[in-house]
Amino acid sequence: MFRPQKNFNSYLPNSSSSEPALDRTKSTRKLVEQLGSKDNSLIVTTIQKLNNAISGDRYKKLLESFHDKHVVFIEDEAHRSQFGEMRKNVNKWFQNAQHFGFTGTPIFAENVGPDGRTTETLYGKCLHKYLIKDAIRDHNVLGFSIQYLNTIKGHDVFLDGSDEVSGIKVKEAFENEDRLKMIVQHIMLNHDQITDHRRYNAILTVPDTSMALKYYHTFKELDKNNNFNVTSIFTWAANENGVREKQTGDEHPDQVDELTSRHGLDRVIDDYNAMYGTSFSTDDFKGYFADVSKRMKAHNDRTPKDNIDILIVVNMFLTGFDSPKLSTLYSDKKIEVARFNTSVFADK
Repeated sequence: MFRPQKNFNSYLPNSSSSEPALDRTKSTRKLVEQLGSKDNSLIVTTIQKLNNAISGDRYKKLLESFHDKHVVFIEDEAHRSQFGEMRKNVNKWFQNAQHFGFTGTPIFAENVGPDGRTTETLYGKCLHKYLIKDAIRDHNVLGFSIQYLNTIKGHDVFLDGSDEVSGIKVKEAFENEDRLKMIVQHIMLNHDQITDHRRYNAILTVPDTSMALKYYHTFKELDKNNNFNVTSIFTWAANENGVREKQTGDEHPDQVDELTSRHGLDRVIDDYNAMYGTSFSTDDFKGYFADVSKRMKAHNDRTPKDNIDILIVVNMFLTGFDSPKLSTLYSDKKIEVARFNTSVFADK
């Protein structure tokens, strides 16, 4: 939300009230005011605020004229934000609207959700594709240098903890303590060379929160002199153990040190607070996320104590995170390679 709003404001003049032409709608009331204003015809908002405006009785009369008015919606992250009840409500209210969706990860038949809808089902045909090779060609992103390190012996074996192989307990092998130690030692030995003596930083992505915590504790165990600033960030499920038991039928779900991932993350954050003099917890996850993001972007080899050298994640920070100082992605899981950097769909 912030990045497109900032980019639009840099190109367009201020409104007649001296506000940025694409003023961020800070509330549902502000959104309704802008919809009724003739000051500007371009508004940046969220689907949540728009849904609030049309769902309650408070603003319905003010918005009746939009039932048949031609409105154009330009929707970012169209793979996530447009498949719920809120989008259905918007469609019912704005009956003469046209939707353009931008997404880097379109939903196809092979990765469709429970409702069975794809991006094309929702929008219609794809109008344009901007592939990662196009972005590299146009110098919008850097090229890739890929190195493989196979840690499970076998012919053409590329596994992660979700694979099933006859006669092999893949998850047990994948999470083996000796294997994790070997990988962490390899990273510690080569990290300075890969990142130009830490002028840049890195992300380590793993399959799940359990592995994130295991990797974090392995770094803590092997880096006894605290030569590397390592932390982790991920989201967790409410009532985590109950959910996992229901899904697996296991009355004694595996845990990391008998902790849920939220408790494990709290311990990670305790270490983070001690390292950087902060006071976050999972109760202030938004603040922790913002601080981690800031440190990753502000990485400076002249102030190494303020930096994050390696950030351990599951899914966060892998897409939509722009950081000139992030040069390396360590991956200990299968990564579904996105076909597009950006694709554009339209419903009419």
